[in-house]
Amino acid sequence: MIRSDHGDFTITGGSHKGDDITLDFDANGATGTITLKLAEDKLAGTWSAWDEGGPVEVKKVAAQEEAPKEKS
Repeated sequence: MIRSDHGDFTITGGSHKGDDITLDFDANGATGTITLKLAEDKLAGTWSAWDEGGPVEVKKVAAQEEAPKEKS
């Protein structure tokens, strides 16, 4: 799952070669792509979906724990 200011998107595929990473994601009916390269302690690159795109930077963060689900 990709979580961003634009919303949450399901990862549908990807590949890895050397320091290069490509992720495909569901962009509400279209296939979006994120192309990243390892740079120091982060991944940086570009994203595209539909006719939009731009720079992207990915940093590792601690996983958030989900709240326990209430029993019904």
